[in-house]
Amino acid sequence: MLRFPARYNDGVTARTRMVEAVLEADALVVLERDGGAELDRWPRASVRLLDRPNETGDKRLTAGAGDTARLIVADDRVIAALMAALPELRRAERGDRRTVRRVWVLGIGAIVSILLILFVFLPHLSGAVASAVPDSVARELGESTFESMADFAALGGGREAPACTAPAGREVLDGLVRRLAAASDYDGPLEVRVLDWSLVNAFALPGGIVVLTDGMIEFAGSPEALAGVIAHEIGHVAGRDPLRAMVQAAGVSVILGLLIGDVTGGGALVLASETLINARYSQAVEEVADGHAVRTLNSAGIDARPLADFFERLLGDMAELEEALRIISTHPPSAERAGVIRAAAGARGGAMTAAEWAALQAICTQ
Repeated sequence: MLRFPARYNDGVTARTRMVEAVLEADALVVLERDGGAELDRWPRASVRLLDRPNETGDKRLTAGAGDTARLIVADDRVIAALMAALPELRRAERGDRRTVRRVWVLGIGAIVSILLILFVFLPHLSGAVASAVPDSVARELGESTFESMADFAALGGGREAPACTAPAGREVLDGLVRRLAAASDYDGPLEVRVLDWSLVNAFALPGGIVVLTDGMIEFAGSPEALAGVIAHEIGHVAGRDPLRAMVQAAGVSVILGLLIGDVTGGGALVLASETLINARYSQAVEEVADGHAVRTLNSAGIDARPLADFFERLLGDMAELEEALRIISTHPPSAERAGVIRAAAGARGGAMTAAEWAALQAICTQ
């Protein structure tokens, strides 16, 4: 019979007791050191060693899987004696290793599954969903998103009602949009709006809505460059890219919400709206929109080279111009993109007269 001192925790309270343990013929018995009252009794076949026997320091014994009680032994000679007397003692160690491996495998599998859903299946699914959304529903989404953008613009220092509608500028813009629409291979709904917002950017929204900021009109530098920006955004509209981005963003929000507790998906719509403000389309999607822009400009007789110059100017100024950094983050330009656009530019005409350009630049002044 093996008797040895140990420390005992019943797994229910935080209290640790000094005890004596006795290895009897059928069980490992835990006794109070003072008085000898029996505190616990573990069948011999259930006793397991939780720590590796060659590790330094205390060793923990337990009564098997699911038991939270612990018997802590400081003497390695006792552990050696127990290992000799209990052949099953170390099976827990091997089992724990298998359990840890299973946990790691399952955890890595879950992470890979989530990544596949977010970056492979969801993008493909979002395209199918976007194609199935009726135009009327897409328009409602676009209007709701535009209202959110107007709120952002107001917070950014614009007017309380920041839509720009100066009649002379509006007339020029409408004429340019009609010209681009007629030259485009997109025949769906199309409306271009301007927000009094210093942010330099342009957005395509669901339902055929394109939003220009006053900052973009100012930064474009020429009517031909601005026409190229509009034609590019029309390309996103034609590809239903904004609707796909919203579906994907909402799906990501729902998935993350399920993971972190927002099971109502309440943040999905907010995230979807913000996605279009900060949308960074893939390089392939941007190239398709670039191609649409160049074809449209060529068909309309407008020189596309200023659009290439616009991208190069963004690259040149990005180190010192905060607004350029913002648009680069959402529509990343590159020397390669500019080169492709310049090489494909076949027309040499202007987008409008100098007087019309001045009127358009003043569209937010009324």
